[in-house]
Amino acid sequence: MSADVLLDRPAPRVARITLNTPETRNAASPGRTKLLRQLFDQALDDETVGAVVFTGAGGNFASGGNVKGFGTREPIEFLGSVRQAQALLRRVLQGDKPVVAAVEGFAAGAGVGMACMCDVIVADANTRFVFPFTRIGMVPDLGLHYTLGQRIGPARARRIMLLAQTLDGPDAERLGLVDELATAGQVQERALELAQQLAAGPPAAMASLRRGFYVAAAALESVLEYEAAAMAIAVTGHESREGVAAFLEKRPPRFS
Repeated sequence: MSADVLLDRPAPRVARITLNTPETRNAASPGRTKLLRQLFDQALDDETVGAVVFTGAGGNFASGGNVKGFGTREPIEFLGSVRQAQALLRRVLQGDKPVVAAVEGFAAGAGVGMACMCDVIVADANTRFVFPFTRIGMVPDLGLHYTLGQRIGPARARRIMLLAQTLDGPDAERLGLVDELATAGQVQERALELAQQLAAGPPAAMASLRRGFYVAAAALESVLEYEAAAMAIAVTGHESREGVAAFLEKRPPRFS
């Protein structure tokens, strides 16, 4: 199996899924998304697993998509990638088992979306949550229109994404994006402790509780349909081309 994503068992009744392309800050790719879905299926369907830790290798959690490839893909191809990522999101949100995100270094773009699909987010003061969408002429994806607002409130989520802000660990905790701020270097350990605590809980009650929150998220399906269409349009537009060019050339974008 590819080493781009790893699955291991760091403690009894706890599975850990690790994004493992540290040279790209664990950037997204269609192949990785498919593998990630397979490993989440494996962990969530395993009766000996009570909770999952989701993290990234090399000191970073996950950056978003590879912007270099945005302008080279047809909308229908890009739409397929978005749908695949949304299937992962649904699988995690609808699963029976709680998921703890251990977030270190950078979580950018869709990487923030992957953190927000988890039940608990642990980070440290050095963690950076980056919302680059409007800087590169793109729109949020992986349910962020919904999940970020659920964590920090719609008004704050809208402002942060419109202004393409970056939040450090303490600010993210203050706003409610991060559930617990660990001591530097202790994020993985603390996430594992929380996962073990969750794994010791009553499985049926935990599963029912999680399903109840998914039922309450009735608007999420409409959000995902909107995001898929908006992403497919944006990726081929002139704003995205200018935003990506500016990002690669390390200059401010000129949108008008």
